[in-house]
Amino acid sequence: MVSPSPQLPLNLGRPVQHRSDPAKVLGTILGWVFDPAPRALVRWQDVTATFEAADEIDDLAIVPAADESIAERICRKIQQGLLPMTAPVKTAFAELTQWRRCDGCNHLMAPGRNALLLEYSAPTRLVRLHRGCREFWVLACRAVKEQRRAAGRSPRMPTPPEPSERTGRAPSARRRAVRRRPVLPRSTLTVTRAALALLGLAVTALQPPVLTTGAMRALQPLLESEGFDLTHPVRVRELEDDQGFRLEQ
Repeated sequence: MVSPSPQLPLNLGRPVQHRSDPAKVLGTILGWVFDPAPRALVRWQDVTATFEAADEIDDLAIVPAADESIAERICRKIQQGLLPMTAPVKTAFAELTQWRRCDGCNHLMAPGRNALLLEYSAPTRLVRLHRGCREFWVLACRAVKEQRRAAGRSPRMPTPPEPSERTGRAPSARRRAVRRRPVLPRSTLTVTRAALALLGLAVTALQPPVLTTGAMRALQPLLESEGFDLTHPVRVRELEDDQGFRLEQ
């Protein structure tokens, strides 16, 4: 009786990283051995090749949906716990000396490029991001926190109106409406020029006074997370010192 051939845990040529060895950040699977236990032959970025247990390597070939934007991907990672939501203990820019993968968009960053490093202490972790991905990460953290806050907010019970001191009677509904005049929340979003470049949008797409249809489509996940109504125009205001644009509704 012929025994079935073992199933590869990961296909050959798959990009991987080591779970516990920080020196083995990016490697490629060259082959597998299955006796006594599955082990992968991995060639690492420094050209060395080692055998690694299957449970010691993580797959890096994350294939997003065809219509998933970078903003949506970062928001999804935060919701799944793959990216932190808390502020780091230290933030710094550093020039890369070897290939590294952006923890936000999953794209590789070449040696010589500057990456934003977010250091965490509990647990110890180092998050690497493009400058533009950092902008999306900040906005996505704010959006996810607001969504969770809104989901846990219980509806308030209406309170009966207090009687007037002069007449002893409760004021009419019309008078209460005039007195209270609730202030409607205004939706705002700041988009930097770095974020525009990462999205592939030209600066002219955000020229005042209103957002173009193409720019609204590209920014749709961020706009919806901030409470914008995409059936109405979005006003655009350019910030001083080339800091970016402020979107309002």
